[in-house]
Amino acid sequence: MNADITSRPSPGQAPPRWQHRRFTIQEKVLTLGRQLRVLTSDGTMVGFARQKMFKLREDIRVYADESQQQEVLLLRATKVLEFNANFEVVDPTTQEHLGFIRRKGWSSFVRDKWEFTDIKGNVYAALEEDSVGMALVRRFLLSFIPTKYHVRPAGDPNARSVEIKERFQFYGDTYDVTIHQPLLDPRVAVAMAVLLDVLGEAKE
Repeated sequence: MNADITSRPSPGQAPPRWQHRRFTIQEKVLTLGRQLRVLTSDGTMVGFARQKMFKLREDIRVYADESQQQEVLLLRATKVLEFNANFEVVDPTTQEHLGFIRRKGWSSFVRDKWEFTDIKGNVYAALEEDSVGMALVRRFLLSFIPTKYHVRPAGDPNARSVEIKERFQFYGDTYDVTIHQPLLDPRVAVAMAVLLDVLGEAKE
């Protein structure tokens, strides 16, 4: 399907837990199995997921807290191969379909690239690793260098709407999500950061 460049889709207002400009995706260490927490800038946990869900052939489910009683975000796999992964983002609490996040296959071989589309397949934003040079250094020389990603409107490579930055640390993964402009729904921005961690797009 050919995707046309368009503006961000307009779902309903995000629930209060997602009405923030900064989030942190933090892997808990010294646990049985991999666990991720989604935190706001003041440290409040608004999401939680476990390693057993992190399989390419399954959906990725984010819960309200560690009790795993309430789903607050669902990343539904429509293509399961990491090379060409595609996920639909759904808010189970509002039953909203927030669009799709898809990896750009061969284009991501050297430098990670993803696209954001609405439910009709129209591209409205794209994510790229910070630079080709740094991407090559990370892949072939110094894998410990933290990764930085930029989300921009489709067709506007100079704009900066969302940043996802990996922190330098020896144990566990941590990603900081900063929403500069409301191009992405906060739920979609968080979903993207979770995918980058789960699918290994950034270094371990």
